[in-house]
Amino acid sequence: MNGTTTLEEDSTPTPSTQTASAPVMVLLHLLRRPWLRIESISRADLLIGIGLLGLLGRVALAVRSIGSNDIMTWAVFGYSIRTKGLGHVYDTIPLFNHPPLMGWMAALANQISTGLHLRFDILFKLPAIAADGVGGLLVYRTWRSQKGPAYAALVFCLFCWNPVSMFVSAYHGNTDCLCAMLILLSALLVDRGRAFLGGLALAGSINVKLIGLLMIPVLLSSVRTWRDVQRLLAGLALGVIPFLPFILFHWATFSSHVIGYRPMPNYWGITLFLTGLQQTARWASVGPWLASDYTKLGVRLILAAPVVLGLFNWNWTTRQRRWSARQMAAIVYALFLVLTPGFGIQYTVYPVLVLFAASPARAAAYALAGGAYVVLVYFSLWTGTFPAFSDFNAAYPIAPQGLGYIAWASLAHAAIQLSFHRPRARVRIGV
Repeated sequence: MNGTTTLEEDSTPTPSTQTASAPVMVLLHLLRRPWLRIESISRADLLIGIGLLGLLGRVALAVRSIGSNDIMTWAVFGYSIRTKGLGHVYDTIPLFNHPPLMGWMAALANQISTGLHLRFDILFKLPAIAADGVGGLLVYRTWRSQKGPAYAALVFCLFCWNPVSMFVSAYHGNTDCLCAMLILLSALLVDRGRAFLGGLALAGSINVKLIGLLMIPVLLSSVRTWRDVQRLLAGLALGVIPFLPFILFHWATFSSHVIGYRPMPNYWGITLFLTGLQQTARWASVGPWLASDYTKLGVRLILAAPVVLGLFNWNWTTRQRRWSARQMAAIVYALFLVLTPGFGIQYTVYPVLVLFAASPARAAAYALAGGAYVVLVYFSLWTGTFPAFSDFNAAYPIAPQGLGYIAWASLAHAAIQLSFHRPRARVRIGV
């Protein structure tokens, strides 16, 4: 009235102000939801969130790095397989000692890299990073059903941030993390009575790296009935299919390069100790002999360990299992690194997942020492460039060797402790 605007008239929204305030009202409504309140976030949710940041950190590490010499070698493999064929590569490149599927994966990464102008090293590392994500989920689900979500989330978080898996998957540039995840998956499936799927998962791991073969006696001793044995073998048999063309038509070179491959003796465990003996006057005459003999003996011990464990796992009197498949997997791959006469730093990843699934405390102890060792080795061999690259053609650093021995000893302790550990509930084996 008389040109004076009342409070009521001021507060009446116009259509334009209603439109402008609509997003604000929606946002305020969402902020009132219970699941967005800080007090509603449980400890388990927080730990899972922190763990997911560890997986994202792997992506960031992959982007900011090239890795090791392995990724450069894989780039050559990928190009050669794409342009000349896998059979030609088996026949002409002795360094290619991997199963066929991994060769085709490298060729696919090379094709995508060339076509979309993306970095090959990042593309090749993505399956390993994804495998860590799946592995973390498997570990979480394993412990959630046994000790609840809070404990499972803690184990998940510890796995996601363990430096061994992080640097091998996102930095090094090889397929070991994918193989390790499929090994754990096969053990968990057999423990749940899914023998065919367990055999299929194990076939997948063998198609990544032949080290998965160590799980065959483990799974055979863990199934519950003879029908499950047949199902396990049926799933496993499917894994032979990708090998068949090269077994039939490239046998000589395939068997020499893949089946006959032996990793180089390196600065780790027993081999490192025997190498040190050669440098002392008292042992100089017998040191080389001991090192040479252990190169052969170590391979036999590694192959024998799962067979012996499998035989002990069957209790023929009570028809029960002593250990679960995941416990046996943890023992076998801990012993693999304890006894191995040949070593590559990427091998440190094999016990990690299965240890987290069998004994998180022992896994954390190993991941701490092994992670310090792995990071120090990569850093010592870093060329100082970005994206970061560690040149393993340089002299192997001496400084990390003490940490390597601590990690080695923690694996030996874990293998012994798990061997004498008996699960509370044993599984009766049917006929």
